[in-house]
Amino acid sequence: MLPTTPARGSAVKRKNLVYETPRGKTSRRLDVPSSPVPVPSSPIQTPRKPFSSAPLEAATPFSKRNAAGETIEVLNPHIPKPTLPLADAFYDSRVKFVFRMDIKNFAYRPMYQKLTEASEVQDERIDEFATAIQEHYSLDDAVFGDPSIASPSEIVAVGRIVSDSLEGKFNPSSILLESSRMTGAGARTPLKLDKISSFAFFPGQIVAVKGVNSSGTYFQVHEVMDPPRLPSASTSTAELAATAECLAAGPVSVFIASGPYTTQDNLNFEALDELCTKAAEQQPDVVIFAGPFIDSEHPLVQAGEFDLEDIDMANDGTIEDLFCQKISRKIQRIKNSMVIMIPSLRDAVSRHCSFPQEQLKRRPLELPSVCPSLPSPRYTMSN
Repeated sequence: MLPTTPARGSAVKRKNLVYETPRGKTSRRLDVPSSPVPVPSSPIQTPRKPFSSAPLEAATPFSKRNAAGETIEVLNPHIPKPTLPLADAFYDSRVKFVFRMDIKNFAYRPMYQKLTEASEVQDERIDEFATAIQEHYSLDDAVFGDPSIASPSEIVAVGRIVSDSLEGKFNPSSILLESSRMTGAGARTPLKLDKISSFAFFPGQIVAVKGVNSSGTYFQVHEVMDPPRLPSASTSTAELAATAECLAAGPVSVFIASGPYTTQDNLNFEALDELCTKAAEQQPDVVIFAGPFIDSEHPLVQAGEFDLEDIDMANDGTIEDLFCQKISRKIQRIKNSMVIMIPSLRDAVSRHCSFPQEQLKRRPLELPSVCPSLPSPRYTMSN
């Protein structure tokens, strides 16, 4: 390369010049020396260095893991541990499964939820809270009012706590009360809280406050009305006697495991295989498996590099087939225990990407009928 202006009194030999297509302004030349030197006709190419010279560490096989089967911590070691399997124990009657929610409500597409449906649910919750306050304090309908309307009379306003700005910090001067469409057309009214000694609010909380809006600009809160408490849990004497009879052979035993159930270098699910073998031998009352079962972040799952038995992957192989062969067949070995499966947001066989998450489909995944699959994260189990 030559300087744009040659030095005075110097001569540049034209035979040392290299004629080539001129480059644009945006082009760049790498490793160009600052001084004008002849360019060789055959440039010397040096091999590129790898990004990392350190060798990759191989994953430790599951069979050669350290401290296999070692107990890390024991809570309440003074309580004697029952020996499993329990003798003369009827596993089908020791534990009952109770789910206090309609499981069909979780079968929806979260990304297709309409704003009108979400607003209707919020209005229903505010109206239900107002009904509970009215029955708990024995109030008339005339006591309740719209907090956004200016009035010298004291009223009870029920609504949802929101902030005056989505990006602002939540503080006492930025608290608004959003009423339902039936009571206040969904209007948001600033709350003034200087006349109450203490309060505890968070965005989205439904509250009932007593006060007055005399100027029409803000609602002066005189009292925050406590909601009625839920009834305390109680069990009848007959139910306690039946539970004691079922658990006469020993206390309830529960095995809990959480995925992923395989190492990063293969999809053999050796960890799940050992867990199912231990559960089949010891026969606990309940076995809870939490996902992810087939981790969507597994390198082989992301690359689609996995083999299935008796299936042509080019035509019919799916991630559900991998679940049936590697997971369902192992779980079917557990005979005398209740097996509960809870999915994860990282499960490749789950369609849901947010909470609440729908349960795993039983028929496509070939799960046994005695294996209840629950949505995440809500479930209830009782003796």
